[in-house]
Amino acid sequence: MGSFSREYLRKNDRTALEAMLLADSSDYANRRLAGIKLKYGDFSGAQTLLDAFPVNTNEGYEHHYLQQINLYRLADSTFALSQVQADSLYLIAGGATTQAPLAKALLTVLRDTIFPIELPDEPVQGRSASEPEWRKSIDDSQQLLVVPNPASEEVKVFLPNDMPEATISIFDIAGREVMSVQVRERKVIVPVQALHNGIYLLKVYDGELQYQAKLLIQH
Repeated sequence: MGSFSREYLRKNDRTALEAMLLADSSDYANRRLAGIKLKYGDFSGAQTLLDAFPVNTNEGYEHHYLQQINLYRLADSTFALSQVQADSLYLIAGGATTQAPLAKALLTVLRDTIFPIELPDEPVQGRSASEPEWRKSIDDSQQLLVVPNPASEEVKVFLPNDMPEATISIFDIAGREVMSVQVRERKVIVPVQALHNGIYLLKVYDGELQYQAKLLIQH
């Protein structure tokens, strides 16, 4: 399929390319088809395909989120990332999923962010490859933990030790705040059954101190 796609693109034969992708109808073909519609400015067609994409995995959620941002960008020349959207992109870009490169690309285009080239660590004589001496153990008490994730009914939010009380806010893909609660304990249960499936940004803050995490909702 890849060679045929490149040939049709070289010839600018959109009709033949879309017909081939429609006939295949696999998830990969549908993703490619959405990309072609974006390329040719068929934003309503791309949106229809995006809305039909399966989002039952972490990678699926991230793909849908990033392509939705990409559609906003291409359809509106004045589009600018909200801070919540940018924060979500940075979280995806810093992860190890297949969607991280696209998140980095969008941040480069929309925020002029420059990402360093990541090189593998060089082996050091006398150090264990499985438990390197330089690896620091992470103290969970200093981290924001959100479990389960993905969630359907509720999530348990564990605040870091330096934040005994705070505000928890959840934002959707458009950067709108959909939930906000004040908490005074390190462990809080937040009901999320009213939220639609998708990727959200969960922020915990107290004054200038702030933590954030990606939250997936899957009913």
